[in-house]
Amino acid sequence: MSKVFVLTSGEYSEYRIVGVCKDEETAKKLVADEVAGNVEPFELDILVTYKRFKRWECDLNAETAALRRLIISERFLPPDSNLRSLCWKASMSGGETASGCSYISREHALKLAVEARQEMLRDPHWYGDAFADDRNELSVSERYGDK
Repeated sequence: MSKVFVLTSGEYSEYRIVGVCKDEETAKKLVADEVAGNVEPFELDILVTYKRFKRWECDLNAETAALRRLIISERFLPPDSNLRSLCWKASMSGGETASGCSYISREHALKLAVEARQEMLRDPHWYGDAFADDRNELSVSERYGDK
C-alpha cells in the first residue's frame, strides 16, 4: 500500500495540516527546518471509519453539589478508541464548578463530577484529572461490539 506523510502544526483549535509529502525523508526535512511540527503517515486508498458515541458532561455547584447543567452530545470516534481514557473530571470556573465528562453513561459523568467535587473540597488547588478512570480499559468494540 502507498503512504503519504501529512505535515501538521498546532494543537486543539489551532491544529492544522500544513502540507503533504509523498516520501518520509522530505517530510522529516521540513519538520527539521521548522516548516511543520509533526509528520503523520497515512495509508492511501483506505476508508477510515468512525462510529458515533454519546458524550455526557455534568457540572455541579462545588459548594452545594446542585446540578448546574447536563449536556448530552455526540462525537465521532475511531472504532478502536478506549472510551474510559476519554473520560475526565475537573475543577472549572475558578473552583466554582465540579465537572465530569463520560462516554460511558450519564451516571458515570455524574459520578466523575461528584469525585471532582470531593477532590476540590479536600484540596482547593486541585484542578483536574485528564484520565479520570483509566484503571479499567474498555475499548469501543468491548463496549458496543463490532457493529
